Amino acid sequence: MKSKRFLAILLSAMLLLGALAPLGAMTASAADTYTVTYDLNDVTITTITTPSAQTKIYDVDLTLARVSPDSYSYLDGFYPKAKVFLGWATTQTATVPQYKSGDIYSDNADITLYAVWRMGTYRITLDFNDGENEPKVIDTSPFMTDVVGLPSATRDGYIFNGWFPDPTSTWGLMPGSKFGVHDDVTLYAIWGNYIVTLDVNPPNGFFSLLVGYPDGLSITPPYAYYGNTATQSKHAKTRDVDLPLGIDKISVEAIRWFLGWADSPTATEVQYRLGDVYSDNADITLYALWGYNVTYDANGGAGTPAAQIALLDASAITNVASLTLTTQQPTWEGYTFKGWADSSASSVPQYQPGATLSNISTDITLYAVWEELPPHVHSHTAVTTPPTCAAQGFTTYTCACEDSYVDDYVNALGHDWGAWVVTAPATEDAEGVETRVCGRNGCGASETRPVGKLDHAHNFVGVTTPPTCTAQGFTTYTCAKDGDSYVGDYVNALGHDWGAWVVTTPATEDEEGVETHVCGRNGCNASETRPVGKLPQQPKTFTDSATGVSLYAPVGTLPQGVTGLSVTATAINVQIRNFVPVQGWNITLLPAGTQPTGYVTVYVPIPSSQIANGVPNPGLAVYYCPPNSATPEQLSATPVQINGAWYMQFQTDHFSVYALMAPDTSAPTPPSPPQPTPKKYIFSTKYEATFVNWILFFLCFGFIWMWF
Repeated sequence: MKSKRFLAILLSAMLLLGALAPLGAMTASAADTYTVTYDLNDVTITTITTPSAQTKIYDVDLTLARVSPDSYSYLDGFYPKAKVFLGWATTQTATVPQYKSGDIYSDNADITLYAVWRMGTYRITLDFNDGENEPKVIDTSPFMTDVVGLPSATRDGYIFNGWFPDPTSTWGLMPGSKFGVHDDVTLYAIWGNYIVTLDVNPPNGFFSLLVGYPDGLSITPPYAYYGNTATQSKHAKTRDVDLPLGIDKISVEAIRWFLGWADSPTATEVQYRLGDVYSDNADITLYALWGYNVTYDANGGAGTPAAQIALLDASAITNVASLTLTTQQPTWEGYTFKGWADSSASSVPQYQPGATLSNISTDITLYAVWEELPPHVHSHTAVTTPPTCAAQGFTTYTCACEDSYVDDYVNALGHDWGAWVVTAPATEDAEGVETRVCGRNGCGASETRPVGKLDHAHNFVGVTTPPTCTAQGFTTYTCAKDGDSYVGDYVNALGHDWGAWVVTTPATEDEEGVETHVCGRNGCNASETRPVGKLPQQPKTFTDSATGVSLYAPVGTLPQGVTGLSVTATAINVQIRNFVPVQGWNITLLPAGTQPTGYVTVYVPIPSSQIANGVPNPGLAVYYCPPNSATPEQLSATPVQINGAWYMQFQTDHFSVYALMAPDTSAPTPPSPPQPTPKKYIFSTKYEATFVNWILFFLCFGFIWMWF
């Protein structure tokens, strides 16, 4: 008992020690940790933060830190450069990383990891923007001095207008343009149906002030564009979409002289102002107009002239302009226009209409200068207008200042009518006209009145319609003047002149015939018909030329409409004792389905195989083979010779399949009667086996008895 207790205690102690041993080992290793330190390994980096150091636990994998962003740009002197992060290495001079961002670090050791960098390139992606090519990628150096030539593009129904970072732009860099970057960029193909060309149209000596940027566009980093300074920019316009007209090729310094756009470089009027849109569906070149606006102010008067523009002098290198002032003058009742001045308070004019205004260097407004007139005393002149037949007379009084009034009215004189004169004689169909004229000198007035139509007298002309076989004759009388008519002088119809009866459809046994007679009177063509009785019935004979089967039908044994006999040779599968089939026929009347109404005689040919020495096989028989595999029925048939050929003749009142059968010469001899078998007495095998069994039994029994 004590030994068992001792063993239990010993076993419990061993189990307890086994459970506590891992806990002691775990407590000991948990104290082992390691530090992973990161070094970006490049003093030029200012935009990327060095990852914080990480603590690795003993035998626990650590995921290495990532660098974000994984590339950066910096200036090397004047030119920008770029570097791309590849991964981490354990030495500062490594060019190939040992670890990538996010790799697993498994070693149980402190470590410092140094970033590995390579010089970067930037990617230009060309998006053909529904064009006919797939997007294309161009890798380029970040140096601003390294530039890429841009390709062309095509799109059915559109005009290509270059490349631009904004797919909605109407302007783009054309093929051959130079393009450099210091960041990735996507350039989109710019398309339109029409091209609107904006021409800077710079005056001589003024070009450098008007066009201030390469390719007419200032773009902030990270994009930089290169190319020759140009005086035009082309914009793609989409059909039925307005195109805003901007000033993309005009520098900020020059905008103060920009007036607007016109379709001629020498235009004197602005067609499109800044912010206007171009709406026409057509190509066009618009030219910038440079100078100053000259506007007019009537200064209290009316009829202000339209504004003018003073274009910069093309021959000068300064920003001055000249203008010939309009000749249009405003008006103001009670005042005299004296000219124009640049102040609304001026009483002395500085410029006269049509004068040349020189050395214009800013927008100006010219104000009308007025001189008030003294009070006016009217002095009217009288002009008398005498009365006429229809209008009053009066006197018009007019002053030199154009003031006027009318007075001293006199009543109208009335017409002095002459006698009525017929000017359009009346007829039976139309009224006439009488006219009278005023006889007062210079009047010329006239009046008319109608004259009644003349009475009508008929003038009838007769046209005779002769009688026909069935219709009366008559005469139609018509007035040649008004078309009035009546009918008279009737004549009785003539009646038909029938010819002899002629058979037009012969009678047959099945159908009646037709006789017709025709009226012989010219132009009548009337006819009558009468039936002809059917022909007497005759016996019918039909023969099928393909099989040689023929049919004789006495009168009354066939229904009406039978047109022939249809016979198809067919195989015979029936079995009749001591007979073999020779030939079979499927016999039908036409049309199909017709059956005789009495007994008819059928002749089927006997094959040559059944004729010996000119005589047919005497044992031949004809069987009727009913449908549905019923028992064949032998018919009474006899051989007959017709025109040297032998036939089997039989009668039937129903057509179906018939078989010609011949005696079976290969039939076996009938067996002899069975003979009695002689008796033979033998033991059956059953009893013989039993006897042997008994002998074996006794032998075994005796052997056993003797043994014991």
